[in-house]
Amino acid sequence: MARVLWQIPRLDSDFAAIRAQLALDSGRFSRILRGLQSEGIIALTRHTADGRRRIACLTAKGREEVASYDRLNYDRTARIRSSAPSADALPAAMDLIATALTPITIRPADPDDPAAMTCLAACFQLLADRVPGVCADLLPLPAPEADSYRPPHGAFHIA
Repeated sequence: MARVLWQIPRLDSDFAAIRAQLALDSGRFSRILRGLQSEGIIALTRHTADGRRRIACLTAKGREEVASYDRLNYDRTARIRSSAPSADALPAAMDLIATALTPITIRPADPDDPAAMTCLAACFQLLADRVPGVCADLLPLPAPEADSYRPPHGAFHIA
């Protein structure tokens, strides 16, 4: 019920979008809406442009309910962040998890391809940030040796 309530102001009360976002079947979704309506948390009205569609709007009680969920989320986030050994530890752990769970696709590319240039620029910046004396400006783009990464001399791939 809380997930539906939280989505109503964020998805412009579009029932189909909310159901799709939360992967709910229509029967369950209808029961949740009726429950929220009976508690006075939402009001259901007809869409002004399409009378076949219904719109859910938060009531004053509903806005208070959403605000209380937001406060709980903010408080919980603050507790989690305060328990981290350092300010950077939690974002670093989240980045590691996201990296581990994200599938990587490696594909051939021309070294002058915009996606390749973006990857090279990020790599050069990473080197400049971590290696003393290295400046990203010392690593020019497009790469002057790009031909050596094209067939028949070589290959260039991006992930």
